[in-house]
Amino acid sequence: MRVRAAVIGTLLVALVAAGALFGFQRRSARTPAVAAEPDRVVAEPRSLDLGEVWESDKFEWPVTVRNLGAEPVRVSSLTAACSCVGSASSTVEVPPGEARPLPFVLDLRETCASAEPAAVRDVKLPLGVSVDPADAQPRSRWVVRGRVRSAVHVSARAIDLGRYPAGSAPRSRVVRIRELVPLSDLTADTDSPALAVRLKPAGSAALDLVVEPHANLPPGRYQAEVLIRPTTAAGTAPPPTRLPVEFEVLDDVQPDAPAVLLGPRPVGEVAEGTVTLRSFAGHALRDVTWTTDGPEVEVRPGDGDGTFVVRSKVARPGDQAGRVRFAGTAGGRPFVVSVEVRYYGLGGS
Repeated sequence: MRVRAAVIGTLLVALVAAGALFGFQRRSARTPAVAAEPDRVVAEPRSLDLGEVWESDKFEWPVTVRNLGAEPVRVSSLTAACSCVGSASSTVEVPPGEARPLPFVLDLRETCASAEPAAVRDVKLPLGVSVDPADAQPRSRWVVRGRVRSAVHVSARAIDLGRYPAGSAPRSRVVRIRELVPLSDLTADTDSPALAVRLKPAGSAALDLVVEPHANLPPGRYQAEVLIRPTTAAGTAPPPTRLPVEFEVLDDVQPDAPAVLLGPRPVGEVAEGTVTLRSFAGHALRDVTWTTDGPEVEVRPGDGDGTFVVRSKVARPGDQAGRVRFAGTAGGRPFVVSVEVRYYGLGGS
């Protein structure tokens, strides 16, 4: 009898525990889920629709930002990850319950290099925003949609003419321009007096844009912009296509290395290296002089035309740097070349 009573007691405890678990599960199933708090900062849907616009790399578009919260917020436009939004940012303060326009600068050019150029295409541009205070940051991304019309397709986004020595023949670049809609006129011009541009026919509904620096430019780095201006057969003048151009004209005379590296040397020793100056055009170097600055740098002519020996006494430990500036003439043109001298002092106090 005692055994039967123990068994019955154990069964009763198990049944009570199971009933409690079942009731807990039923109560848990009836507990409603906590709804996500709505965004306090939203973009009005109408301001996210571009409609149909002409292609431009700097298309200004305001997005209406509404503050649904009880406190003021500051909203800033950011560069989108896809680089469809310009780097210039804007910030607006939006009082509670009110709306303000937030300017964006959109790049509406075709971003897919493999895409077949089209006169009209659909675009979808995600926008980046930052909100202060941070707890008002919207969870959903804002996306601008619309249709973009293109009058022409240009085969390059930018032109890099590279580096070439002064006095040599300048390099040129040809860019193909295709008509995507009927045009009555197409012109190209530049803001730089260092650059020449011209258009020439390239078959049906196409032109070649030839970009070339002027001859005999002084050494230096040049940056310019070419504007391609189409006019449609209907008389419409879409925004011009901007084509950045850059190149560098080097001095005819250049060192064989930008720096003389003397390496690690014990303090008290004299470190020695060489540098050779050469003319790209093969001119002889004449009347070469030099000046030095830095830790006890000395220069003397070496073996061979244009070769110089650079010496420096290692006066103290650590990384040390100096500079030698050479000046002279080559082919009747003056030149100035600067070369860095570096070494590392070992030991010492």
